[in-house]
Amino acid sequence: MTSASDELRAWAEGLNHRVAAVELLVRAYSGRFAAEGNPWIVRYADDGLLVDGRLYVDPEVIRQHADVYSGGERRVLTLVASLVDEQPVNIVDVVSGVDRDVLALVLAALSHAGSGTDGNTVLVRSSAGTALVDVGPVMPWPEVLPAES
Repeated sequence: MTSASDELRAWAEGLNHRVAAVELLVRAYSGRFAAEGNPWIVRYADDGLLVDGRLYVDPEVIRQHADVYSGGERRVLTLVASLVDEQPVNIVDVVSGVDRDVLALVLAALSHAGSGTDGNTVLVRSSAGTALVDVGPVMPWPEVLPAES
């Protein structure tokens, strides 16, 4: 059985900004905002172009519901919506209003949205020769501790 997180990751695959949004949604706040049952986690209807039944994130629904959450949660949800549909967001508001552990996730999401996770190569020269080295994103995803029971 495929989890909601796996389905969302499959939906986002190939688009750095969506991958960053989904990873932020899955990793922040123990992933509770990436679970089915949230109004912004929607299943596609069969329209002939999209995979029938696959989950996706609806950014407009996030914007309609974000105001009922705490300041930090609202900021993260707003950033997720903006990453999904590539709309502007007040990044100063986002980074100044989240806890340190969530800030690390926000910074990683921005890094991945901006540069992706591969193809970030630099030319390295040494006495042994020259090589292109994939240096990855500016900020890797931080390790997330499992939620306490």
